[in-house]
Amino acid sequence: MTLGPVFRIRLGSSWKEDPSLRAAFARGRAAARLAAAEAVDALALEVDGVDIAAGRAEGTLLAGVAALGQAVLRLLAGAPRAEVHFSEGSVELVLARRGADALLTVVALDRPARVLARDVEVELPELARAARDAARALGDELGALGGPGGAGLGGDLRQLAARLDAARPAPEPSPAAGSASAGPRARRRRGAPTCAFELRDDEGLLATYRGPGPDLGSLLAPGRVVLRGSDGREVATLDGPPFLVLRDLAAFAGRLADAVRRSERSAPLSLAGRGRHGTVALRCDLAAGTLARAGGPAHPAPPLLLARALLEAAVDFCGVAAGRNPWQAQNGWVAELRALAAERLAHVQELLEGDRLAAAAAGGRVRSRRARRLPRAPLGPGQVRRLSFRQLFRGDVGAPAGFGLALEGGLVLAAGASAVLALDPRTGAERWTGPGARQAWLEEGVLHLEDGARLAQVDAGSGRERWTRAVAELPEGGTAVVRLAGGVALWVGRESVAALEPGTGRVLWTAAPPAARALRATAAGPLAVVGSAAGFLYALDAASGRATWRVRLPGPLAAAPGLHAGALLALCVTDLGGTLLALDPATGRRRFEVPLDATPTGPLVPFAGLLGVPGLVAGDPVVAAVDPAGALAWEDAPPLGPGPVALAPTAGGLLVKTGAGACLALDRAGAALWSRAEEPAAPPEVNVPPLAARGVALVPGDGVAALELATGRPLGHARLGAPARLAASAELDLWALDAEGALFAARLASHLSVID
Repeated sequence: MTLGPVFRIRLGSSWKEDPSLRAAFARGRAAARLAAAEAVDALALEVDGVDIAAGRAEGTLLAGVAALGQAVLRLLAGAPRAEVHFSEGSVELVLARRGADALLTVVALDRPARVLARDVEVELPELARAARDAARALGDELGALGGPGGAGLGGDLRQLAARLDAARPAPEPSPAAGSASAGPRARRRRGAPTCAFELRDDEGLLATYRGPGPDLGSLLAPGRVVLRGSDGREVATLDGPPFLVLRDLAAFAGRLADAVRRSERSAPLSLAGRGRHGTVALRCDLAAGTLARAGGPAHPAPPLLLARALLEAAVDFCGVAAGRNPWQAQNGWVAELRALAAERLAHVQELLEGDRLAAAAAGGRVRSRRARRLPRAPLGPGQVRRLSFRQLFRGDVGAPAGFGLALEGGLVLAAGASAVLALDPRTGAERWTGPGARQAWLEEGVLHLEDGARLAQVDAGSGRERWTRAVAELPEGGTAVVRLAGGVALWVGRESVAALEPGTGRVLWTAAPPAARALRATAAGPLAVVGSAAGFLYALDAASGRATWRVRLPGPLAAAPGLHAGALLALCVTDLGGTLLALDPATGRRRFEVPLDATPTGPLVPFAGLLGVPGLVAGDPVVAAVDPAGALAWEDAPPLGPGPVALAPTAGGLLVKTGAGACLALDRAGAALWSRAEEPAAPPEVNVPPLAARGVALVPGDGVAALELATGRPLGHARLGAPARLAASAELDLWALDAEGALFAARLASHLSVID
């Protein structure tokens, strides 16, 4: 009689030493159940005393043992294959049925992905016994921890053990027929590198998948992948499951595209070699446009062409898998690789093509939307010596949402987590009120309010709701709503945008730029201009969503693009600091590009015919001024201490403010006029920009300090908490909203002026 190998599942023990776990057990069953579900440790999958997972089968212990037991039950019930994922170790255990035996394959998914053990044969009853013992042992150990939470906690595991004990193997399904080996496949272009793969699926693994859900085991057919340079010479041959190799190469192609955008000099890559620990080291020299294996000669391989070849091979593999077995199109592993590779391929193609401009457009100059300006005229004749403020009222709207506080259409609008209010600016009387919001946007008298479940469009003057739309129907991660031509609302998600019909909120069109992330948008006449951190700016027709032009950016946007003096301005972050790019909004043609030494930290601030840019160099603030004609006017490092600054325009210069409340006034040439230091006991959480009006600088900090704009001399102080939002009227009545949602209002009660 021949005995098969002994299989054992050995549980780690370090999880039991966690003091927080024991404390949770002492608190009761609910806390104990939660803590037990989060306990992390390793499982050793031992065959004749050897851990075939090499100590990497690590994850939440309770979920791992339960998933392993359920997988074994599926095999016993007749399933051809089952999988168990160990999240902490990025390991996948594939269990396959072969007669009365089970084949165990362990795959390490972190890069370089490799098969740690393949088709280790274990008798199916032996596997069931080991899974039963592991479930029973963990259940007993949980119960032994004691305390109010320990009693009955291992009941589910003991039930699983009983099911494994009682289960008997069902008949095995008919084996799939093997498929013919595929010769090397590659898209060939003259003068470009290639990536070819060969699939040897003699056992018919691809054909065994019948869904639903992900199935890695059916994709582990052996084969090889061959990389060649633009000269046609071989750089490397990689033996192993082509799926794993191409998955790694597709990820590397994405890193190559990012490296090209950031002007990096090289990009290394490690792929799985022979054995458990063998590696194949490659390096792409981006500057020279070559690819080399460690210790080997360099072969011509321009990085973007190489990235295209790698991604095309990944897409082609998914096509081959679905061609041999149409069910594979629904395999989660195939669908994920196909979607990722196709998106990155489109992005690489854009990088290769570069800018795509529109023809000269009719219709004249695109006008920018003017922000509300406070009057500059002094409060009265003579020199103001003192201002006195009287608190008008105090309310609460909850933590500020979006814009938080604004004067619009003769109303004070306050938006918070608890309420959205419209108040009379003179009396503080409530005009209308609505439910709170998580995010709020205000533009041209229209409010858009999002509460986590729905997006509503509300008339700011009356509070009347025009329409609502479920957030689940919109792109994920909404960060902004932008008003487009014709009243269309553009919802800006993390990776895509959606245009909403003015009267109903119905989705008119959506757009998802390739490899898009951290989208920002603005309106430019009949266009929606959308920028992505992937490095492109797109102009989309507001009515149809059709792409009009596309321009490659020097880096990710530091703020949403904007319009000024007929130009579309994009402020970007680069490895060397920043760049201000100016474009023709109608065609996308470049007008100028101004490099900046500082990394931009906020939006552009127009002032006195120039554009102010806040930034940082080594953590210290820097302010730059750019001439809209396309030249750097000046850069200055204000002596205000570390951290980013907020800017506000004045008639002849800028106010520069720190988060702690220190403020500096600069003239148009960048010369300091005056400065004011402040060290509040509790600095506000938000660096709120100052305001300049009626010859007065209003500087938020502990309350709001009123300073003479020309000299910085103190004129008065309004006790308005620690503002996280600030608004002022032409009469210098003030409103403030703090981080907790307390709403303050103060009226200018009197001012003292001296006439010479």
